[in-house]
Amino acid sequence: METQLQVEAEPQAQQPAQAPAPAKAWSLPTRLAFRFGFVYLVLYSFPGPLAFLPGADSVFGWYFTATQKVVIFAGAHVLHLGQPVQYVPTGSGDTMHDYIQNLLILVIAGIGMVVWSVLD
Repeated sequence: METQLQVEAEPQAQQPAQAPAPAKAWSLPTRLAFRFGFVYLVLYSFPGPLAFLPGADSVFGWYFTATQKVVIFAGAHVLHLGQPVQYVPTGSGDTMHDYIQNLLILVIAGIGMVVWSVLD
C-alpha cells in the first residue's frame, strides 16, 4: 500500500499592489539649472535643422533678419562697441557677431529661467 499525502495549497491572501515610491523632488538649484539649460539649448538650436528643409527660407527668413538686427543694435547701443558689428557668414562662429549673439542668448535664457520659475 502506498500512502499518498495530499497537500492542499493554502490560499494566499493577495496583497494589494504597492504604488511606486514618489519621485524625489528636484532641489531648487537643480530646477534652475535645468530650466536655464533647456531654454538656452532651445534658443541656441533654433531653427537648427529645420532651416535645411525646402522652403524654410520663407518661413525662417524673418528670424534670421531680426536676429541680425538685434545683435547689431546690441553691439552698438548696449555694449557701446567702437566699431559697428558686421554679419559675415564664415561658418566658424568665431566673429564678433556670433559672440554677441551667444551673449544675448545667455541673457534671454536667464530671463526665461526666472519667468519659468515664477510661473511654476
